[in-house]
Amino acid sequence: MEPYFSHVPNIGDLNLEHTFYRYEEPILFVCVDILGNRYLCSCCQLSECWIICQVREIDLIAMIENKISLNNMFRSTNSKALFLSWNGEMMQYSFVVPEDAYPKRG
Repeated sequence: MEPYFSHVPNIGDLNLEHTFYRYEEPILFVCVDILGNRYLCSCCQLSECWIICQVREIDLIAMIENKISLNNMFRSTNSKALFLSWNGEMMQYSFVVPEDAYPKRG
């Protein structure tokens, strides 16, 4: 299986595990690394920008049960959110996430 995201710094390859929402491509989804760690991913701009962060299964379940907002999933995790952007030629990675990349509060 070809990775959804390849060579992510400090993570490696990420494979698509589950899609919560899609519009032409996955918009809100979970990827998994080679060690089985899960990452919540949100597409901020179709085919151009994503925000990802490592999450625990218990937090994913709480999000599904509407006990944790999507915004809090990205802001309250133990791991730092990572911003990925595609410039048409290569993927760029940054630990500085633009404020407008986060899901809306609430």
